[in-house]
Amino acid sequence: MTEETLRQSVINKANKTIISYHNFNKTPSLEQLQQLVNQANKIGDIPKIAVTPQNKEDTHILLKLIMQNEGIIGISMGKIGAYTRIIAPILGSPVTYASIEKESAPGQYDIKTTSELIKKLQY
Repeated sequence: MTEETLRQSVINKANKTIISYHNFNKTPSLEQLQQLVNQANKIGDIPKIAVTPQNKEDTHILLKLIMQNEGIIGISMGKIGAYTRIIAPILGSPVTYASIEKESAPGQYDIKTTSELIKKLQY
């Protein structure tokens, strides 16, 4: 998480705040991620969890977290987790991230592909 004084300065000026947690090495347990969501909810408005899966089972942890917590942003990064960028909004995540042309983050799709896939899969 961002250093506290800088974080508070942004919070004071923002209409809504996203409190982000990124783990570029692994996907913590569901319990650990839930604790991070609880912490973020005390600090700002929208928790964002971005983790790195080692296998497909790790992506399920993140998707379960999204389904258990209304209004959080969740992303499993990299090739293994790329599909979560499409599924998360369908499960209730208010935001996903896409690039304008080529990926700017691991596993990120371009905005056209992201938008088309979400529209095709929504019911």
